[in-house]
Amino acid sequence: MNVLSRFALLMLLSLPNVLTAQDFLLVANGKPVQIIYGKSGPKLDSICAHLLAADIGRVTDHQPQVITDLSKAKGQVIVIGNIQSELVQTFVDKSAPLHTNLLGKWECFARKVTNQPTANIAKAYIIAGSDARGTAYGVFALSEKIGVSPWYWWADVPVKKQANLIIHQPDYISLAPSV
Repeated sequence: MNVLSRFALLMLLSLPNVLTAQDFLLVANGKPVQIIYGKSGPKLDSICAHLLAADIGRVTDHQPQVITDLSKAKGQVIVIGNIQSELVQTFVDKSAPLHTNLLGKWECFARKVTNQPTANIAKAYIIAGSDARGTAYGVFALSEKIGVSPWYWWADVPVKKQANLIIHQPDYISLAPSV
């Protein structure tokens, strides 16, 4: 197989990921998204939601509101929770690959953007974990993706400021940790 054929095959195989990737505005023109987590979920969901809001604030100087009431969510939202939580199941169908690939896994997470999941929500960025740690890993991976190093506090790693913050997110399911 020549180089051109290999390149064409590689491009063809990566096409499904390109087609499903979507842009998600975390902060646009000074207006941040809302972050929602389930009140009945583990305490770690609350901690992660508030840490993510602080990280978005570090990057943009506009900190998102963190809520637990789905009826108050509007516009663009980040949804945080376990794949089996009632909140996440509002956004992810039980037959979807994201749901079936996380069930029974250990410390895995998935990220997905959905359009108009409810009448009041234009777009949702879903971070679903297979368990509480998986959810936390997914949230912290997003913080890294926007430019906040896990070492920003201990090692004074600077955070690059941005006025607008946009994430290009294909559907993603992590693998379980391994040694």
